Amino acid sequence: IIMMFFKPELINKHRKPIKKMMKMAHGIKATGKHRQLLLSNMDKLCFDDLLKRQLGKELLELIPHEDIIISAHINYNKPHPNAFVYILQKYQLDPTECIFIDDQLENVLAARKLGITALLVKNKNYKEISYALKKLGVKH
Repeated sequence: IIMMFFKPELINKHRKPIKKMMKMAHGIKATGKHRQLLLSNMDKLCFDDLLKRQLGKELLELIPHEDIIISAHINYNKPHPNAFVYILQKYQLDPTECIFIDDQLENVLAARKLGITALLVKNKNYKEISYALKKLGVKH
């Protein structure tokens, strides 16, 4: 039995991007040197609704639709290792050449177990994330 407790449009109405992280993502895109993918635990209804909104349009300016992976499409949620393995295999990526950024410690730890460099966003540590990316050779 699947029960929906919240309407997707109500959930998405309150979603707000983290401006400093969006700025970094735009900077990374502008260099043209790194591919950005999005892995989200969002369900299909919320994802479809999000793409109709301004935030969805902004997201698609940064990341092509085919590079957005939602758990509803792959049947695995983060932090399950198969969510990460799916992306590594689909895009033929070497985990040691990937950087994963997330705000959930369990997701960061799961990525690290697979050999992916993972950064934890917490307590508005955007300068720390920016510094870590620069140290890893990611200009933004």
